Amino acid sequence: MEGLCEVEDIARVVPHDAQVDAVGHRTPVGSLGICIDYSRCIGSQLKMLVPLSRVLVAALLAGGLGRRGLKKQSLDVSGAAAACFVGFFTLASGYRFGLLLLGFYFSGSKLTKVRASVKQQLDANYKPGGQRSARQVLACSLLATFIAVYAVIRFGDDDVALDFKRAPERSYLLASFIGHYACCAADTWASELGVLSKSEPRLITTLRRVPPGTNGGVSMLGLAMSALGGAFIGVLYYAGSLPSGTAQLQVVTLGAVTGLFGSVLDSILGATVQATYFDRSSRKICDENAPQGDVEHVCGIDLLSNEQVNVVSVLATTAISGVVATYLFP
Repeated sequence: MEGLCEVEDIARVVPHDAQVDAVGHRTPVGSLGICIDYSRCIGSQLKMLVPLSRVLVAALLAGGLGRRGLKKQSLDVSGAAAACFVGFFTLASGYRFGLLLLGFYFSGSKLTKVRASVKQQLDANYKPGGQRSARQVLACSLLATFIAVYAVIRFGDDDVALDFKRAPERSYLLASFIGHYACCAADTWASELGVLSKSEPRLITTLRRVPPGTNGGVSMLGLAMSALGGAFIGVLYYAGSLPSGTAQLQVVTLGAVTGLFGSVLDSILGATVQATYFDRSSRKICDENAPQGDVEHVCGIDLLSNEQVNVVSVLATTAISGVVATYLFP
């Protein structure tokens, strides 16, 4: 199969107000028309490649994922909608893909609530349960969703071993998917557990002591949790490969290495291109315009938001994961 769809499918969009397809659907032109036409093309190919039973399971689990997130306050309304979207397409693309997504989501939700009262005392913008928005959800899952969908359309079932000699492109995609969620899990585990370290964190760029919760602040506990979070994703991928006999222990190492890399990169970006402010009166990490007024600039320039930092670190980690994997799966 050559790709997501043929050029002729996209070329049907012409510069008229709208056009009518064979079954009477009116399709707007321009960018919207291309997106709609492209979605129909993907949908038609997925129907041929994905069993109906998997589609139904994906729909049920994705819906339950969004509903649970709302109930547990780990997602707001937009975040729940985004979770349903990425959950459905990831699970429909393959159960092993879905296992990594679910493992990342549930572990992050649980860790967010660990000593929540302590975290609330450190961050003025703390939200009960985390309450992640659509931007936060998509920053940690959209790229992986595209990888999963492309992989199943390009190669079919994902339940194969990584083998760069026989199937380099497929292996690169699978390794990239692992690295993606290893980075996300590592960053989440480090953020949620590292902030509870008894030792004062140090800025990763200068080793200067900084308040807990500072972007770019690291501790030995946080770094250990980064590697452990990445390894956790590798363990899930290994477990998901056991039924088909394609399990490879090297995926645990791949998860740990790429997870630690992604978390460290995230910290470097946080220390340099993401501003952190500290309210001396409340002793909390805060926004620049905190109402108390006694605000100190800790580090970083105000160039990227937290979600943008996550996207950059995830993109970089996803890209290098395939390269790292070539050394682990010769």
